[in-house]
Amino acid sequence: MRGPGMARRAVVRAVLGIAVALGCVLGAAGGAAAQELVIGVIAPLTGSKAEQGMQFKEGAELAVADLNKAGGVLGRQVRLELLDDEGQPKNAAAAAQKLAANRNVIGVIGPSSTASVRAALPILERAKLVTISPSASTASLVTDHKFMYLMSPAIPFYGPLVPKFAQMELGAKRIAIVKVKDDWGLGVSKATGDYARANGMTVVAEVEYAQGDRDFKSHMTAVKAQNPDVIILNTHYTEGAILTKQARELGLMVPIVAQGTNVYPQYAEIAGATAEGALGWVDFLATLDDPGVKRAVAKFQAAYGKPPLNYHVTSYDGVMVIADAIRKVGNAEDRDAIARTVSQLKDFPGLVGKISYDAERLPVRDLFWTTVKGGKWVLYQPTKFKM
Repeated sequence: MRGPGMARRAVVRAVLGIAVALGCVLGAAGGAAAQELVIGVIAPLTGSKAEQGMQFKEGAELAVADLNKAGGVLGRQVRLELLDDEGQPKNAAAAAQKLAANRNVIGVIGPSSTASVRAALPILERAKLVTISPSASTASLVTDHKFMYLMSPAIPFYGPLVPKFAQMELGAKRIAIVKVKDDWGLGVSKATGDYARANGMTVVAEVEYAQGDRDFKSHMTAVKAQNPDVIILNTHYTEGAILTKQARELGLMVPIVAQGTNVYPQYAEIAGATAEGALGWVDFLATLDDPGVKRAVAKFQAAYGKPPLNYHVTSYDGVMVIADAIRKVGNAEDRDAIARTVSQLKDFPGLVGKISYDAERLPVRDLFWTTVKGGKWVLYQPTKFKM
């Protein structure tokens, strides 16, 4: 027979055995969680830029799915953490704080606007997180910050292209600039005006509005009074479309040349027949007859039942660039090395074409000119304009 002491020792051994077994299970689970790599996405999933945010989400999701199908990154699976900033800088900062606190986060896609990036970037930079915005284009975001990168062309590259196009292709001498009153709108409008004045053009009108405004009749009446040869829209697509419609209703029929932020289906849908003939540049258009474009369209069509827009592509590529840098470094912990590796990107095989960063770590990409025809943005082939 067992005595009381033997029975107690047996109970203790059993409890210890269960604790050890439970510890092994929890340790294994914790180890599995530690093996997971997280890419944060800060995007306007709701609000006035929700369509843009959806592109970030879908592009990044598809990239992560492709990475995981191929075995992940250095044998570790990748997960997205999606955070909605509603396009508001204060929300972007809060999202950045959450991502910076998670040591499994290896990089960030977003935020979308210059203002939101500026709010989030100090937090992300302290955490040494490589951050790639699919849509922001203010060069100083990169040149002033070691861990920040862009996927879309930067303002110093594309800002002068619109007035140059208006001058060379359309023969414009007198331009009117309509701009959204935010960091991006002010920055691109300065580049627009500087190029125009330095090349013999006259800026006859420059009017601004606050994002969310919908009544632009007084703006367009002021523009019409100055008799411009062309109107340049440094706007986002919703306001750009309403501006176009109200300009035409006021009898202002001069050509409209828009920044790529207007080259969306919604611009043509909102402006309706008044959008016909509007011109704008873009770095991706699903209707282009190009092998890379066709591959991208097929991939997104299979995944989502629809062709991609440009920020689908730049979000997908942003995830792949982060993954490529981690592979080259050989681990996900050396964040300085990851940032340095991204800066050396040269002829990276992006979803549509090659991507490089120049000496200032700004993206080098091809741009295409488009026009609204039959209610859709289609390729426009300039006859006189040269890049």
